[in-house]
Amino acid sequence: LFLKYKGNFRFPFLFQKVKDELFYPLSNLGYSDNKIEKIVNKQIKYFNMENLLDKNTYDLTDGEKSKLLIVLALIHNPKLLVLDDILSKLNFLIFLSTFKLILISFSFIFNIF
Repeated sequence: LFLKYKGNFRFPFLFQKVKDELFYPLSNLGYSDNKIEKIVNKQIKYFNMENLLDKNTYDLTDGEKSKLLIVLALIHNPKLLVLDDILSKLNFLIFLSTFKLILISFSFIFNIF
């Protein structure tokens, strides 16, 4: 695992392209390409990240990197999600909208609301 730096905010990304970063974990678990596409597209639509798929991970803003890390966690349908440093890098309004999206994502996964 490589740590790539941009400023003083570091993230452990394996790939240069956002799309590759999102597709790798599920392909590594043996999911079919169609299933991966469905899972990833659902999450990137929730987080309004369609425009980032072809972007280089080095070129992402801190907020975009945080969103990417959240989506990387959510594509695994976790039962518990610990959000410590990831949300701390976001300004308050983006934090609120991102937190709302996380709740929406969890509600669809677990039918909470």
